[in-house]
Amino acid sequence: MNGTRKARVVPFKLQYISPERVAIWLTKGEELTLVPSPLEPFLSSCVEFRTLADHAKSHWSALNSRGKISLIKASLELLGEPLFRFEKHRLMGILNRVLEIFDRKGYFIDKKDWATGIFPRFPEGLITTLGLMTCDRVSNLRRALESYIKNSRTRKKVEFAVFDDSQNRHALDILKELKGKYEVPILYSGKEEKDRYKQAVNREGIPEHIMDFCLFGLDGARPTAGANRNAFLLHTIGELAFSADDDTVCRVSKSPLYQDGIRLGSGENQRRFWQFSNLEDALESVPVENMDLLSLHEHVLATNVQGLLKNQHENNPRAEFDMASLDRKMMEMIGSGAARTLVSLNGLVGDVASSDPSFLLYLPDPFREKLLESERTFLSAFESRHFVEAVPRLTISRPFPMMTTFFGLNHREVVPPFFPLFSNEDTLFGTLIGMCMNEVCFASLPWIAAHLPEGRSGYARDWRDYQNLPMAQEIQQASLKGSLYGGIDFPETLGQVQPYDLITSEAAVVMAAEKKLPTEENLRILGLHLKDLGSSPSREFESSLRGLNVAMVSGQLEGFQGLYDQHPKSPSYWKKTIRLKIDKCRDILRNPDPVISGAILKRWGAQGWLEAYQRMIFRYGELLVAWPDVISVAGDLKRKGIRPAVEI
Repeated sequence: MNGTRKARVVPFKLQYISPERVAIWLTKGEELTLVPSPLEPFLSSCVEFRTLADHAKSHWSALNSRGKISLIKASLELLGEPLFRFEKHRLMGILNRVLEIFDRKGYFIDKKDWATGIFPRFPEGLITTLGLMTCDRVSNLRRALESYIKNSRTRKKVEFAVFDDSQNRHALDILKELKGKYEVPILYSGKEEKDRYKQAVNREGIPEHIMDFCLFGLDGARPTAGANRNAFLLHTIGELAFSADDDTVCRVSKSPLYQDGIRLGSGENQRRFWQFSNLEDALESVPVENMDLLSLHEHVLATNVQGLLKNQHENNPRAEFDMASLDRKMMEMIGSGAARTLVSLNGLVGDVASSDPSFLLYLPDPFREKLLESERTFLSAFESRHFVEAVPRLTISRPFPMMTTFFGLNHREVVPPFFPLFSNEDTLFGTLIGMCMNEVCFASLPWIAAHLPEGRSGYARDWRDYQNLPMAQEIQQASLKGSLYGGIDFPETLGQVQPYDLITSEAAVVMAAEKKLPTEENLRILGLHLKDLGSSPSREFESSLRGLNVAMVSGQLEGFQGLYDQHPKSPSYWKKTIRLKIDKCRDILRNPDPVISGAILKRWGAQGWLEAYQRMIFRYGELLVAWPDVISVAGDLKRKGIRPAVEI
């Protein structure tokens, strides 16, 4: 390979022979190559189109000191040179020679050949871990895990890993019972397991406070769903994986408007919504299909986007390709063969998974038309949480703010860590993928699973949790009177500046420039910026929150006003509802001090919230900077059989 030719690694298979040796071979070939283990991640990291020299420099810069020593020893062993003859100035030449050996064996392909679609990225990829996120919902966990085990009964190799954020270990009894009943591998990661894993990572040079924040959050504040999801990320490095929450059920259905073909979009969530007055009607609207849910996700995760389009065309030449919203940049990305599916998302039936129903006001026809059939229909819509949400056909788009109720992940490259604390950790995850990663896509599937949390029938409970307002009684009284009078006044989180909001805003500024840097470098840049922000003077930090609050509420005001102007002939009860929101935005702008969420005030109080808020931002910045090293160490530990979840 000449010095200017740009190439990347092709798909290959591997088998670990021992902690020190790995066998690798090409997907289309029989020659087996036995190499020192550190050379496999070196080869696997070459996923961009670069020169061999640039591949060597990029991988070297991503390693910690322990990893660098291991790579030097492994490279010299492959080249048959003794360690004592190593000289530092020869380092890059040595790494280049290692890659040249793999190039001669056919492990690299240049951009022109890759674009033909001959080599889909992961041609035989299977989901090997199904992770369930749980916290203090033992009965939900039993129902969820049993449903996923039954749905996966024909699969030969999948581990069921439960990541438990509870303060107790009650889930273990159920897991042991289900393991004995179904004879499947079940793994568990509770507080004790995470703590042991944290210590193992610490021994490899990662500071303890970084892993504490990553896996447990800060000062015992809750909820820590993001920390639990970080354990899932560290467990599944190098895999195709699937994650679901404990209040889901693997009841697979087709989208109500299911169509063959693929829709290519440029970065928006294309889900359609159908609302029902009760759960029974919602479930009846989408009959159960005998489908393996994991295989539906594998179908889109196991190949690049170009390969997915090619497969679709070969299997169904008459299927439609909808490219109406495809922009030029994404078209070029797909055409080059660089676009790859990182995340897959199925739709849902059941609970809408949102605490604020104001999103209903923005939904287009035909939902809006049904919403405004009558005043009674309008009121009822804001009492029911029962929905079907799904895209009509397989939709490939740029990343967007996502919900992790259920999702598939192609975890063969570095993805951002979750923010460990409070809510919207999943929305931030999707947002940072879009900002910090190049040429990745989301796949929305026209298939549905069930989201069935127990004891949740309306929005009032969630609203009271956030705002401490007796909305249940107000809604009930309005319903009995049969009139909204002044419209529905949603006590949503207008005026609150959550950590998610601040990080998203700062990332939008830092990542605004068109960068082609590797993910690891983008995370480092953002992390350093957040560390600076988190260590700024408290008055300056508070001023940043106030300024962000003004910007956010101003944007919401503009949106509500635009919505009002767009539909001048809407019924009076709809107009009154929008005007209430407009008035609330204007009230906040007259006094722009941000409202601090109840979860933050509950843990740190009126005197301590600001200092704690800054520490959270600083610690997340630290985590972003250290994350590539954390992933490197976690990969090494995984090869030694050390993971956050252990088999019960």
